[in-house]
Amino acid sequence: MKKLLLLAITLLFMLCFTLAAGAKIGDANGDGFIYPGDARAALRVSLGLDDPDEAMLKRLDVNHDGEVQPGDARVILRVSLELQDFEHPAPDENTVYTVITPATCTEAGQSSYVCACGEVFTVTVPAAGHVPASPVDEHVSPPTCTEDGDKDVVVYCAVCGERLSIDVVFLPATGHTPGEAVRENEAAQTCTASGGWDTAVYCAVCGEELSREKTVLPALGHLPGEETHENSFLPTCDTDGGIDHIVRCVRCGEVLTRTHEVFPAKGHVLSPAPAVAYIGEGPAVPCSGWGCAVCGRLLSGPEDGALFEGYYADLAPALGSARAGQTVTLIADLTCAEDLTVPAGVTLLLPYDLSHLTVNEKNEGFRWANYAPVDGAEPVHWGVSPADRDVSVTLTLAGCTLTVEADAALCIGGTYADAQPVGGGTNGPHAVLHVAEDASVLVRGRVSTCGYIKGEGALSLEGGSLYEPFVIEDFHGGTYSAITYIFNHTSPFNCYSCVNVQCPFTMDSASSVYGYSALFASASHNEATMRLISSNRGFIRLAEGTRLSASYLGDTGAAGYTGLGRTAVTVEGDVIVQPFELAASFVTVDTKEIAFPLPFQIAYTQKSGVLTLTQRVKIMPGAEVTVAEGAVLDVLNELLVTDGFHAVHYTPAGYHYPSGAVLKAAGISERGRLVVNGRMNVAAKAVFAGTVETDGGGTLVFSPEAVLTSVSTDGVVRGQKMILDQFTATSTTRTDYTHAALLADASGALVPAAAGGTYTGAAGVAAAPAGFTYALFSGDIESSASEEIFEAYASPETLRGLWTRTE
Repeated sequence: MKKLLLLAITLLFMLCFTLAAGAKIGDANGDGFIYPGDARAALRVSLGLDDPDEAMLKRLDVNHDGEVQPGDARVILRVSLELQDFEHPAPDENTVYTVITPATCTEAGQSSYVCACGEVFTVTVPAAGHVPASPVDEHVSPPTCTEDGDKDVVVYCAVCGERLSIDVVFLPATGHTPGEAVRENEAAQTCTASGGWDTAVYCAVCGEELSREKTVLPALGHLPGEETHENSFLPTCDTDGGIDHIVRCVRCGEVLTRTHEVFPAKGHVLSPAPAVAYIGEGPAVPCSGWGCAVCGRLLSGPEDGALFEGYYADLAPALGSARAGQTVTLIADLTCAEDLTVPAGVTLLLPYDLSHLTVNEKNEGFRWANYAPVDGAEPVHWGVSPADRDVSVTLTLAGCTLTVEADAALCIGGTYADAQPVGGGTNGPHAVLHVAEDASVLVRGRVSTCGYIKGEGALSLEGGSLYEPFVIEDFHGGTYSAITYIFNHTSPFNCYSCVNVQCPFTMDSASSVYGYSALFASASHNEATMRLISSNRGFIRLAEGTRLSASYLGDTGAAGYTGLGRTAVTVEGDVIVQPFELAASFVTVDTKEIAFPLPFQIAYTQKSGVLTLTQRVKIMPGAEVTVAEGAVLDVLNELLVTDGFHAVHYTPAGYHYPSGAVLKAAGISERGRLVVNGRMNVAAKAVFAGTVETDGGGTLVFSPEAVLTSVSTDGVVRGQKMILDQFTATSTTRTDYTHAALLADASGALVPAAAGGTYTGAAGVAAAPAGFTYALFSGDIESSASEEIFEAYASPETLRGLWTRTE
């Protein structure tokens, strides 16, 4: 046994003695081989018998646990006896490789790594394979608007660049891309030739024409300009005068119409005198009798007492024998009980005195009139004469009809006062046509009156025209009017009337009403004739089939405003209220710039049809507007219903609208009144402010975009100037009024109306406000201030009707 152990130890020793340079794990002596002696060395180290160096310790730690144990010696011995092999730990993520031969996309490579025990291992790295890059386009043939194209879509390896694939892709034709439409071949319209243009669309890419449309504009037609005059000559006592009225096209200048107007011979002017020079062949012969004050011709002698040609004390025979172009002048009072007819071309004149026996003697300011201004005349009733003052001649119709045929004229003469604040009111000598209850006047031609038409009988226009004074009763004067109009968009007056027709009056839609106006501005009176009512022009436009009637209600009874009269106006059918112009020296008032006032002298009723407001309108205190059941009021611009008005706005005092106390004392409301028993529509962006009343059954419809508040201004601030500082306000009289749309609710309380709301009315009495509020200015334009002032009504006001919102 001892011999056998000794032999084993000797053998192990011999194995360990052999050294090799490439010793690795388990090779204790580093000879490159694993022998039992290596196991012996490991055993001795594990038992603490030897203390090897660090390199040897790593070679003997075959299980890589950081220590040499007897188990390590056992494994080494089994390896030396070829009973097993060493087990190395598998590489992990921390293993560091050394590339020997790099792998490519198509070929494998080799790498090595060192085990923790120090042994080096070689591994095979498989081929990486290709990495496709993003496709690229090659050999691109772009498509056109009409032809297809193609391209090669190629994929290369992102690593080695080898082409991996190629696909041919067809590109369809893009089609045309329409560009912006362009105009070509433009031709302007003319009065007689059509114009137009071609609208062409081209392809924005290739320029090919894709479409072409022709727009044809019809010939404009001639545009009539303002009437001009040529070849004018004045009439004399014996010969007619005349003038050519020419209308040219404002575009091309072509004469569109040319009419010749004849001015009838003036006729002789009576001048009874003891001696009149006879003008004719032979010497002048002194004589006594009737002569012409103009030309001096002897017209008749005292021996026969006859009136000379054209001047009559009886009308039936005179009109029966009258010829076209002749004026039949009545120079004595006459009562007529048989029908009279003024034939075509003839004028019947009732002169304002026997020394003015012609029509339009002065100028064309008052067209077709027999009138004269009375400079400095002291007005009896704010410029309007009573019926019995200075009456020159009266024609009374009793039980008969006076017919004025087409192209015939009835002229009733009168004078007007030129003193402010009244402009154009009859004041002084005048004629009167009295129409008894059983008589009537039918006008197919023209009637002009600066005198008066009075009585209970009817005046009817059937395609005819009426001319009468448009009396402006609180004209503020040229400077103030211009400043307030230009800077504040304020009307130059608030109070006006037409009172020269004081009998029942009716007109159809083919008729017209004109107003004579005389406004003092720039130290002179500016006379003009305005179209107030007609079918296509003027302030009030009547639709076809519409009838307007008016009834003179008599004197207002307002202290200081007597003689002006109130008028009730009723309309059956559609009517439009639209802007018009009023000339006053250097300022032309365009009413579309102002809220045109409806004064206390007017009570308006829309009995049927639609009343359309394209003009801004302000219903002044005392004025009344009623929309009857079944009628409609359409507000397209602005409608204000005032609830009061400050008494004095201008200096000197007197040029103002009557105060609430004056109106109340005359039995007139201190507020403007709007009564809707039919329907009122307030359109989008239209303005309505004020209180609406009803007798029940009315409907109010406010657009969601309606404006239901407004501020109106009257008067000026001292120091306001215009036209290069030539005109300056000398006092501060400005007042501002804030208006809101108000309705009485079911409890009778006033509440604001709502835009977008629909309201239904019912009968009832609402609690009215005790007065109104306004802002009164003081100071001058450089340092003006305003104060809120409440002005109480003279006595309680009542409101009619209650409103309930239904939508």
